Amino acid sequence: MPETTFFRDLAFVLLAALAGGVLAHLLRLPLFLGYIVGGTLIGPFTPGPQVSEPQMIEQLAEIGVVLLMFTMGLEFSLKELLRVRAVALGGGLLGMMAMIALFLLFSGSFSLPWGETLFLGAAISVSSTMVIAKLLMEKEELNSEHGHVMIGTLLVEDLAIVVLLILLPALHQLQRVDVVSAALALLKGLAILAPVVLLATRAVPPLIERIARTRNFELFILVTLALSIGTAVGTAQLGLSPAMGAFLAGLIIGESDFVHETLARILPLRDLFVALFFVSIGMLINPAIVFENLPLHALLVALVIAAKGLIRGLLVYLFRYHLRLAFLVAMGFTQIGEFSFGLSRLGVDVVAISH
Repeated sequence: MPETTFFRDLAFVLLAALAGGVLAHLLRLPLFLGYIVGGTLIGPFTPGPQVSEPQMIEQLAEIGVVLLMFTMGLEFSLKELLRVRAVALGGGLLGMMAMIALFLLFSGSFSLPWGETLFLGAAISVSSTMVIAKLLMEKEELNSEHGHVMIGTLLVEDLAIVVLLILLPALHQLQRVDVVSAALALLKGLAILAPVVLLATRAVPPLIERIARTRNFELFILVTLALSIGTAVGTAQLGLSPAMGAFLAGLIIGESDFVHETLARILPLRDLFVALFFVSIGMLINPAIVFENLPLHALLVALVIAAKGLIRGLLVYLFRYHLRLAFLVAMGFTQIGEFSFGLSRLGVDVVAISH
């Protein structure tokens, strides 16, 4: 029966998350690394128990992305984000362009086609909001100065990805780039911030306060979740990431006086779905392909860890932040993001990247 299959798959995922999480805890590593290892063990590319309907697990995992970004928005201040706007905008865009250019330079030794090089360079230029947010939360550094710089930069990256999704297919085919479409896509993303600021200061806080004063916390949670998921869906319809929408919804509710009540009731649910997300990422890993293309993967890892970290840290330092903060930001960006999969999939769809 389909219902039985779903619950069996869910049991596999939860057991994999538990086993990987315990292993990571014993090794004093971040828990999400254990979740990824657990997901690899139950994925379709390794022997042993396997999830028969991974698409269903991936859909549940998306809830984890939304809830994590929503709770992160609750703990953030819009004023703090605006304070780091210069380094976030300049560092975010310059960092992405530098990584793409660097990959174009180094990948020549592997004789990769132009289109494949372009898409892979774009994929490694973006970073994971989920990974950085989870690390900052585990270390209780989300509201630190380097935390503000990291999250601000990630939001700029999310906006830039919208433009990349339009530009890359045209550049791959050496067609004329539709600058107007790219500019409109970016403006559409920026235009979302205006109503968010208006809602954050005028409409939502009175609504949240009125609901909270009823002392009916089931209704309170339903309202906050509806706002977070609804905003996530709205931004997705406009071509932006649902994660950005959920974060903005968190910023809105974070302006009210009932942030702590919201966090206390959502955190357990968030942690469960976040674990599902990282397990689903692990299920995508094919160890055989990793070893078959070891030289290319070694280059990618070196560029992500060494070059990407150095570029990000240098840019932050050039914006007159102290060296320690630049180093912390550099360490945070030595990884790639969820949108790397989306950019890679787009490359496959336009036949720029081979399977």
